[in-house]
Amino acid sequence: MYTTIQTPSLQRAEDLRGKTDGVACIPMPSPRSPAARSPPSLIYPADRESIVFPVTQPIALLSRLSMLTAAIAFSLVSPIVRPATANLFDANDIENPEDFALIAAPVGQTNRHQLLIVEQLSDTRACWGELPGVPTEIEPLLLSFDFSGVCGRMSDSNAYSVRVAGEDLGLRYALRIRSRNDDAILVATPLRRDSGLPELELGRTYGPIDGFAKIYLNSAWRLARRSYQGRTLGHVYLTSDYPIDQLRYITGNMSVPTATIIPIEPEETAAPLDFPLWGTPTQPIELTEPIRPSQNEAPSLNPR
Repeated sequence: MYTTIQTPSLQRAEDLRGKTDGVACIPMPSPRSPAARSPPSLIYPADRESIVFPVTQPIALLSRLSMLTAAIAFSLVSPIVRPATANLFDANDIENPEDFALIAAPVGQTNRHQLLIVEQLSDTRACWGELPGVPTEIEPLLLSFDFSGVCGRMSDSNAYSVRVAGEDLGLRYALRIRSRNDDAILVATPLRRDSGLPELELGRTYGPIDGFAKIYLNSAWRLARRSYQGRTLGHVYLTSDYPIDQLRYITGNMSVPTATIIPIEPEETAAPLDFPLWGTPTQPIELTEPIRPSQNEAPSLNPR
């Protein structure tokens, strides 16, 4: 089925139907014919100033206008929805932060590192080990066995994000590790350079690193769990109660962590000696009194 658009100087479109006086009239194609399945886009008559359009073009035009209208409407509404989603989730403090390890993990064969959070879920096997010293080298023990149900591993923004002053900033900040002044520093960098947000320092390794190393969080930051309508989720927050304007000036801990000290057990002290040094307990030395001269005998002064 086709429609005919004609200039005012010509006759009505109905006059063109069934006539063969030089006008290219298009009959109704059969439903089984190829023409019914793929109608031509433009049909020009032989001697008239009329153009015949298939009826599919107005439908396509309307669908494009509908899509454009929907896109404009979404772009107008989305800035209003975004602030509401920022406070959609709550946060619950983690009761046992010692079950978590914040690790600077190497990225492939490069000199770069990324944040890796490991959680000890079960006491079946240890998920990581710490060597003494600062910076603290980490042994990723979970890589040597099937840690399903034993260890939790979080390695990207789907598993952790930044939360500041009760606001979820996962859509505005990304967590990265930067090398600066022989130190590996965990920072939150704005996703948009033109946002005007400052870069925030969350922690550091306190020294240069090569492999896996422990990250010490600054005193203003802690770990928390994301929650939704009272239900605790698996997502982990690196959160702070301070506003951004104050966090931008907080760098480092109040006190630098000291090296891990391994206690040295004192050696067993020997029992006190109850015998002379020059003898043995089995062979005691007998002491004899000196022979005293008789009182009746006077000592001789002259030699013989």
